[in-house]
Amino acid sequence: MFLHWIALSPLVVIDTLLLPLLALPSRPIVLVALVALVVNTAGAMGDLYSAWWLLRLTHQGLLYDVDPERILVFEPLGSDWAH
Repeated sequence: MFLHWIALSPLVVIDTLLLPLLALPSRPIVLVALVALVVNTAGAMGDLYSAWWLLRLTHQGLLYDVDPERILVFEPLGSDWAH
């Protein structure tokens, strides 16, 4: 289960640091924090998709992130896909 959280740690850490900045009274800081928050969250969509696949795989399954356009998923024959 530890490996599932490694892919999500940049999203969680950076968004956690940026969210309190949205409550500050300074409009420029809020604007910069909001843009950074949106960009970081949008950039983490691939990580969230990979984590979703990892949670669906059995312990024998593998997920290989080939490049930004391809992810290969290997699940051994006879494995229980819907666990």
